[in-house]
Amino acid sequence: MEIELQGTLQDAIISLLKEAKPINMECPDSMWTAETGAIPRTEVPDPISVEDRQLLGR
Repeated sequence: MEIELQGTLQDAIISLLKEAKPINMECPDSMWTAETGAIPRTEVPDPISVEDRQLLGR
């Protein structure tokens, strides 16, 4: 693999890692609800616009 291509791939991976959202590390049992038998969904607004996200993915 060329050194330039390898550097570009590394930059892309680092960019994606910086963009990634952290995993919720709470106890899985606390996320379970007995009433519905499902994990409740909490929607968090995305602070990055669609256009910026597309630029970051390039």
